[in-house]
Amino acid sequence: MNITIVGLGKLGAPIAAAIASRGHDVIGIDKNRKVVDKINAGISPVDEPHMKQMMSAVKGSFSASTDLKQGVHGADVIGVLVPTPSLKNGKFSHEYVLDVCKRIGKAIRGTVPYGDSRIISVMSTLMPGTMEEVIKPAIEQASGYACGDSWELAYNPELVAIGSVIEDYLNPNLVIVGQSGQQAGVGLVGFILSTMLVEPHQIHQMSLTNAEIVKMGINMFVSSKIAFANLLGDICERFPGGDIDLVSAAVGSDSRVGKKYFIAGMPYGGTCFPRDVRAFEEIVEDLCIPGNFPWAVSRSNKARWRRLVDIATGCLSEKGTVAILGLSYKSGTPCMIGSPSIELARRMAAKDVRVVGYDERMRQMSLPEFIEPWSLGACLKKADVIIIANRTEQFAQISQSDFEQRQKQGTVVDCWRILRGKIQNSKKIKMRYIGVSEQR
Repeated sequence: MNITIVGLGKLGAPIAAAIASRGHDVIGIDKNRKVVDKINAGISPVDEPHMKQMMSAVKGSFSASTDLKQGVHGADVIGVLVPTPSLKNGKFSHEYVLDVCKRIGKAIRGTVPYGDSRIISVMSTLMPGTMEEVIKPAIEQASGYACGDSWELAYNPELVAIGSVIEDYLNPNLVIVGQSGQQAGVGLVGFILSTMLVEPHQIHQMSLTNAEIVKMGINMFVSSKIAFANLLGDICERFPGGDIDLVSAAVGSDSRVGKKYFIAGMPYGGTCFPRDVRAFEEIVEDLCIPGNFPWAVSRSNKARWRRLVDIATGCLSEKGTVAILGLSYKSGTPCMIGSPSIELARRMAAKDVRVVGYDERMRQMSLPEFIEPWSLGACLKKADVIIIANRTEQFAQISQSDFEQRQKQGTVVDCWRILRGKIQNSKKIKMRYIGVSEQR
């Protein structure tokens, strides 16, 4: 199939390459000439696992252009994956999606014969009702065709995360297909089955608005699950012998709960969860639905940061240095957007605590001025408090000998308990495991 992806950013470029790797002819559209030139030279424009190898594998089937008309003509599916930044009130802006869809409509007008249909599939996260109330009528006006005549409309939101975009896209847990009509669903499902490693029962077809609600509902629920796991961890710490790993493993074994994302540690963060929860608050408020569920989740997450700051500063006998290990929003990526580690550092710096940090991808990061870059060895030998914020294999390999050259005792705050059973308390180091009671 001939596929066009509009928007070649952190998600769009890897997804376009992944689609090309499955035998489709893909053209990517982006207004950034540097991005386009890189793709046409076989160079990845983003730092994403497997992307370098993927670009080599899809030479000849993945090209890019700044000309949207070139991507519209001859395309079977036009995927729109442009930013929907949060507005001041927390809602998602559909400005960029609307602009692209209008231009797609104009490209269709007068150049695409009646009945020569293609699917316009919006992949960006939108507020419920946007597709039906804003996007659909805008394309109809711009194209001169009613939906279903020379174009179909679908909402197929991405369910991927930076750092694992290609893997997540090609191997999804589920696929959401919002469709304007039967023909849109049939066409998009055919594309999905030829692209992703997915079974038909994993594809959920529904109206455009229901699909918008599903996307936001998933992220709201997962955020609440993380917040609840952290709450259970706090409860465990207050009882002698309390152990969040035992508790969460048992609770998560109940099929009604599940183990995924059910582990106590850092607050939720990243590019989606915080802003999706905020947008969910606006939905509930606009519809005058009673209850305070999304606000309670958000308050619980903010309380997690305050607790971690209190634990870290409480371990300082005098004004000292706190080292944060893992600065990206999750391991495996240099992306710091929505990073819980950065927010934790900011809050401690606001209390006049000296904050240093280390990340294995640090050379690719632009650190804020309140974090001093240190090597891992320096953090382990010199920092008074060491917070393990990300779960990485490198941090899991830290051993007792790594602390032997310390001049005075320090404290390791292990948010994920990855060193549990490996490091013993000594004159050099004291271990503090989040979610595990210090009372025996």
